Amino acid sequence: MIKPGDLSGKEEDFETRLLSRRKAQRTLANHADQRCSGRDGLSCPDVETLEAMNRVNLLPSFSSFACSHR
Repeated sequence: MIKPGDLSGKEEDFETRLLSRRKAQRTLANHADQRCSGRDGLSCPDVETLEAMNRVNLLPSFSSFACSHR
């Protein structure tokens, strides 16, 4: 099982490899600031980031990246 901190790190590593346009799309699609306000921990922001990746069709690429990088 992956821990929220580990997932967050993978998300950040993946984002550094994205083109600026794709980063902007993912950022605009991410609603973590609104949905996770007042909540502690990384679980909510992690899930919202995954949802944002899904909205802009980056989730398959992220899944491949996360499974192939330790």
